[in-house]
Order: sequence, then C-alpha cells, then structure tokens
Amino acid sequence: PAMKALLEMKYLVVRDDHDYALALRLYESHHVKFIDAMIASHAAIAKKGLPVLSYDRDFDTLGVHRVEPGGLDF
Repeated sequence: PAMKALLEMKYLVVRDDHDYALALRLYESHHVKFIDAMIASHAAIAKKGLPVLSYDRDFDTLGVHRVEPGGLDF
C-alpha cells in the first residue's frame, strides 16, 4: 500500500529502466521477493527478454528467461 501510494504521487518522476508499477503487480500477484519483481520489471528483461543469471527459481514463476550459472556456454 505505501509503495503504491508513493508511485501515484502526482509530481514524482522516476528516471531509470525499471517499471515500478509492473514490479508491484508482479510482487502482489506472484508472491515472490520484491527484489525479484524489481529485476523482472527492468526494461531489458521485461520488454527485450534478456535472460537473468540466477539460481533463484522465483524468476521462473515471473516468466523471466533464467539461466543458471553452470548453464552458460563460453
């Protein structure tokens, strides 16, 4: 509730590539850690589909392309 109220402030301008409203929706609907929802809301991940390098399976529930560190091919 507090985060939503903050995001709805009329003159608040956030300048980065995270979609805070999307992060909040993901957090509330998928019951994952908020930081995972924040990462998933980044434009490069949410819109461009870039993978996240992580063992954290919360990203799977968020529909994020996740690659485990051992799964990288060099």
